[in-house]
Amino acid sequence: MANTWNQVGTLKGPKGDKGATGDAGPKGGSVRVASISVPAGGDVAFSALSPSDRVQVGDLVLDAKGSVYPISAVDAGRSTARVGSAINGVSLKGPKGETGAVGPKGADGTSITVKGAVSSKAALPSSAAIGDTYITSDTSHMWVKTAMSGDAQWTDLGEMKGPKGDKGATGEKGDKGDTGATGAQGPAGPGITFGQGAPTASSQAGAVYIDTADGFKVYQYGANA
Repeated sequence: MANTWNQVGTLKGPKGDKGATGDAGPKGGSVRVASISVPAGGDVAFSALSPSDRVQVGDLVLDAKGSVYPISAVDAGRSTARVGSAINGVSLKGPKGETGAVGPKGADGTSITVKGAVSSKAALPSSAAIGDTYITSDTSHMWVKTAMSGDAQWTDLGEMKGPKGDKGATGEKGDKGDTGATGAQGPAGPGITFGQGAPTASSQAGAVYIDTADGFKVYQYGANA
């Protein structure tokens, strides 16, 4: 019996069902301002935090000394949060500067008061007083109220981010591995070819042809099925 091309299957399966909608991701953390100096690894009462509601693991606590601590646990009674170690290199307190010359007495200024955190710049309260300061959770920037009206009521004091650390030293180069042995050459196969449209030319028995123009139909050259 003469050899010919026979369709033996297809590489394209049926369209699958639409997957179910995934669960909502976890809510991102926010910054809490503490009215006390926070002890590393210690507990802080919700009443000492601003804002004090919906405190959760992953939130950051900015204490009275300018250090930032991550919340690592919340007690079952929802009244106390435990913090980890202060985040290295992140602080609102800069290094001590050199003593400057005594300047002339200036007019009485307005101090700033850290009031808490809001989600973004758009959420800064319009009712805030001059000097009120908030941290925006989406960018970690600190904003102080400097005017009661106009487009520039809030002044950006910058991001609560420490300086970039020094680049680490380059590691040592590892030893070169041994070259593996060369494997024996396998026998030549009939091969797989691709084309558009059903095959018509003669070929080697066992050869496979894939029709890319018609649903990736697969043909094998051999005896009539």
